[in-house]
Amino acid sequence: MSMTDGRGAESLGDTLPEPLGWASVHGLGTALPMCCSQVEVKDWLGAHLREQGIDSAQLESVFAHSPIRGRRIAMFDGDLSESALRCGEPRSISASLQAFRPAARRLAEASGRQALTRASVDPLDVTHLVVVTSTGGALPATDIDLIVDLGLRRTVHRTLLSGMGCSGMFYGLETARCIVAEDPSARVLLTGVEICSAHPQSDGSRSASVADSLFSDAAVSAVIGVAGAGDPYVVEYGPQTSLVVPEKAGLIRWDLGDDGFDISLSPRLPIAIGQLLLDFVSPVVKQIAGSDVPADVASWSVHAGGTAVLSQIRSRLNLSESAVSAARRILEENGNLSSLSVMFALASELERCVSGTSGIMLGFGPGLALEAIPYRTGELKPANPFD
Repeated sequence: MSMTDGRGAESLGDTLPEPLGWASVHGLGTALPMCCSQVEVKDWLGAHLREQGIDSAQLESVFAHSPIRGRRIAMFDGDLSESALRCGEPRSISASLQAFRPAARRLAEASGRQALTRASVDPLDVTHLVVVTSTGGALPATDIDLIVDLGLRRTVHRTLLSGMGCSGMFYGLETARCIVAEDPSARVLLTGVEICSAHPQSDGSRSASVADSLFSDAAVSAVIGVAGAGDPYVVEYGPQTSLVVPEKAGLIRWDLGDDGFDISLSPRLPIAIGQLLLDFVSPVVKQIAGSDVPADVASWSVHAGGTAVLSQIRSRLNLSESAVSAARRILEENGNLSSLSVMFALASELERCVSGTSGIMLGFGPGLALEAIPYRTGELKPANPFD
């Protein structure tokens, strides 16, 4: 089954009467740096630019209009920042990767250990390890760190998904689902980790300042298998549906330059997503709700990409504010957690919803790509992902 053509979901029938080919999350773990204020981030970045002789006026203007109040920044967390970029130090690929590795290792281990504990799964029983990141680049990578730190088997099957941007965890979930669909006895540890603060944007432009005002750091892990009759689970989910629109690829880019990663976010991106959204998500809505009305879907776990994107999702799908409230709260209180945002939104929805509630994970990423995954909540409740 292709993971990108959307055909896999069609075999489930109109209203998903049986979770054929679905996977189950048995334990969910999260890890975050300490929360700091948006003002603190702005002051550091402004000083960082000025130390290099770069005008910080655009940065000040963007931050003044940002709805985000808090950020999760590893370099401001004393337990994570031993290799953090120093204020005024010119960017380099080497410095960025040195800042990524220790923070990613500690957050990934914490989330993985938490997920295994909550799933009551021994690390030696993990058969497959899937790691998602777009902010690292060195090899050996986080997958090797997790084998060592969690005590996984040296023979565990490894998959490293890199460079998928904010779509990354959708492909991690689909990879894990395909593994357990092929072998229901498999136990997959899926871990995503993003250290966006390892890549501050340093040219003082408006686009760079928007990126600097948005992204945060985090790790998420999930233990994934196939639930037998009567087995408890946190959530079960079905095949991923994707749409790639290469003609609009220039609206969201993350390019590797001589001095590090350069992020470009077009102000036209929210409108472009909005124009594509209804046609894209309608088949999944039909499967979940048995109707063509997105508002009939009981739960939405939405990637917290930005306030304009969330407004487009709400208006184009004619959803209530409550449908995007979890994503909006995550964005305002923590920033955009890149590929992991949708998992934090899902964890928030799982806390709120009763068992058996059906929903849709919704996100987007470079490509331009739109992503959706149907899910149904289980009996087990995850802990508050921000504790």
